[in-house]
Amino acid sequence: HWRLNVRRLDPNATPKYIGPAGFTAGLFNADDLTPGRPAVLCEGEFDAIAVYQAAGDMTAAVATGSTTGARAARWLYTLAACPRVLVAFDADTAGDEAAEWWLAKLPNARRLRPHGAKDPADMHPERLRVWIDEGRGIPAPDPPLPEPFPVDWAERYSVEQLERLATRTVDAGLSDTEALAAEGLTPTP
Repeated sequence: HWRLNVRRLDPNATPKYIGPAGFTAGLFNADDLTPGRPAVLCEGEFDAIAVYQAAGDMTAAVATGSTTGARAARWLYTLAACPRVLVAFDADTAGDEAAEWWLAKLPNARRLRPHGAKDPADMHPERLRVWIDEGRGIPAPDPPLPEPFPVDWAERYSVEQLERLATRTVDAGLSDTEALAAEGLTPTP
């Protein structure tokens, strides 16, 4: 099944995308779906591409192409064979309503609403991967905590100096001695 989408130049045009006569709304990247592997069901093709790039090793990434696209028995049966389908439609009213349709049809589906972004393609890849892990039920790992400053630093240095030292030790990976030297400060005797 092939589909060609052409976005219309007028941003207010309805429908936003058109295709050649006789085209049907398929499921973008449907070949990535396999029984036993979880799937992320997106609204837009670019969303599915972003999910695939960030987390294609742990989930299939497919797209309906619109809020009402790919509503066919063939795709329902294929998605039903997945252990879990995370419905990652856009974080807006239309996306929420479309997600409800899929949730009502697929008992293995769960809504995964984008956090802090309109859609998955707008999310940072690292955050996208953690978001998908959370949706799959895998807790996000705690970030490693930096070693605390030596006790006397809070007494010896100003807040501004401590902030710069933190940037040098945590972000730049310098040792305490290297950070002090870079800031022109004397180490504790």
